Amino acid sequence: MSDEDMKNKALSDRLELRLREVNEALERMESGMYGICEVCQNSIYIERLKANPAAKTDIEHANGI
Repeated sequence: MSDEDMKNKALSDRLELRLREVNEALERMESGMYGICEVCQNSIYIERLKANPAAKTDIEHANGI
């Protein structure tokens, strides 16, 4: 596999992960759980959601998942 092929594969993998994260966020919207931290069930600050609309956790728990 060439360097370019490896770069394309890495980019494709990142895009697939992001698409999965966005789809999960849409599911949370449909279930009424969007914007709620999956760890502590507190609200996720709007600033965090603006920066990362697919965020599953508040900033305090962001590195734990």
